[in-house]
Amino acid sequence: MSGIDPLGSATVLFVVFGLLSTLSRAAAKLPLAPVPLVQRMSHRGLHGNDPTDCSMVFLYFLCSMSIRANLQKLLGFTPPCAVAAAGGDLFPMPDPKVN
Repeated sequence: MSGIDPLGSATVLFVVFGLLSTLSRAAAKLPLAPVPLVQRMSHRGLHGNDPTDCSMVFLYFLCSMSIRANLQKLLGFTPPCAVAAAGGDLFPMPDPKVN
């Protein structure tokens, strides 16, 4: 089987971005100050008190959550709607009661 494992590449990117975030530099500026719970995640590893600073790991998380699904739909990597409506699994688990 050839190709790149998407989970493996995502893990590698997450680790690389985590290492980059240890540089304690803001990767982006958020347009508004997030709620305290999100602020703790977005400001993790950064020095300073500016709540609109965003770390690289949080930026990667936002991008992967918002862009990945739309990109998969655009490129045709998601299963057709009929398959999802029929049960969602292309390869269902076999029934252990049947020999």
